[in-house]
Amino acid sequence: MLFALFVVSCNGKDEPKKKTFKFDRYAKVNLSPDMNGWKTTPQGQKAPANDNHLSALEIVKQTIMMRFQNKKAFGDEIVSRGFADEQRDFNPKAPKLKMYASDIINQIGNNPPYIIKSFLEAENVVLVRRENIDAPFDTIAYIPNSVLRIAEKQIKEAFTQKDYDKVYQLFEDAYTFLPITAEELREIRK
Repeated sequence: MLFALFVVSCNGKDEPKKKTFKFDRYAKVNLSPDMNGWKTTPQGQKAPANDNHLSALEIVKQTIMMRFQNKKAFGDEIVSRGFADEQRDFNPKAPKLKMYASDIINQIGNNPPYIIKSFLEAENVVLVRRENIDAPFDTIAYIPNSVLRIAEKQIKEAFTQKDYDKVYQLFEDAYTFLPITAEELREIRK
C-alpha cells in the first residue's frame, strides 16, 4: 500500500515553480572603470594613459554628478543625477560609483515590477566634477554609448524573460566608464 502511494505521488509531472520577482531596493547598479582606459605601469598598477586623465579612484572620489540625455523622454534637456557618499566604493583595486536598482527597475507595492527608461535608454553619459558652485562642470569620464546600448538590450531581454538573477548580475557589471576630458569628448562626438 505504501509503495502504491509512492508510485502515484511520483508520476513525473512535477509542476515547475513559478519564478516571482522580488524587488531588492538595496541592490546597486555599478558604474565601474573599464580598466582598458588606463595603462599598466612597470609596477603593475593602472595609471592614466593621458596626463590630463584622472585615475579610476580619483574619478570615483571627484565625481559629483552624472549627466546624460534621453531625447525620447526629455528632448534636448540634460538630466543630472548626483552621488551620495554611500554610493561610492573607494576600494583602490576596484573603485566604483553606485546607482540604485530603482534607477532602472521599480515596483510599487504588490504591483508587477516595471522598467524605468530614463537612464536605461540614456545616451551621452558623462561623469563630472566641479571645483565650486560657481565653476563650470568639468567632464572627467564617460560611459560609451555602445556600452549603454548593450546594457539596455541585455537588461530588457533578461527582464522580459523574467531572469531576475541575470538582471541583478547585469547591474553588477554592465556599465563601465572611461577617463576623458571635455575637449576629447567634443572630438569623439563630432
